[in-house]
Amino acid sequence: MIFIDTQIWVFSRKSPDRKRFSDPSKYNLFLDLHNQALEFLTKAIEKNVICMTFHQLLEIFHSFAFRGRKEIIQDAKKFCSELLSSKFIHWYSITETQVSECLNLSAQSNIHIWDYICIVPLIDDVDVLYSCDSHFQDATFSQFKKPILNPLNKWILI
Repeated sequence: MIFIDTQIWVFSRKSPDRKRFSDPSKYNLFLDLHNQALEFLTKAIEKNVICMTFHQLLEIFHSFAFRGRKEIIQDAKKFCSELLSSKFIHWYSITETQVSECLNLSAQSNIHIWDYICIVPLIDDVDVLYSCDSHFQDATFSQFKKPILNPLNKWILI
């Protein structure tokens, strides 16, 4: 079982709008990230069970509907509803104990709590964490003793 971070889901679904980039090299970078994420996610869904918290599903919805190049809210809702009923995802709730652990990790690292709340509830069940978020390079993430791989080969902080 694997974890795929929110930003990879976002890159896979949102292709960049050339009009929003004044620098063609930035546009090309984000187009490459989109293509890599789409290819990775397509293969990952075919071959793996993906572990996800309900919180992460809400992050995905928020990112699709309210950040960057926004999707129509009903399309974002439909996509998330389809994820909820997908056979390839194993869902995790968040306990009070896990919230407390995430608060401690966030305070220790000075990294926002949202990255932790996506992985702490499922960390015991996953074999690999996939992310392109540079926060995942922090020592607090290595303490989970799970490989952290970046399928996009570029660490990003968004």
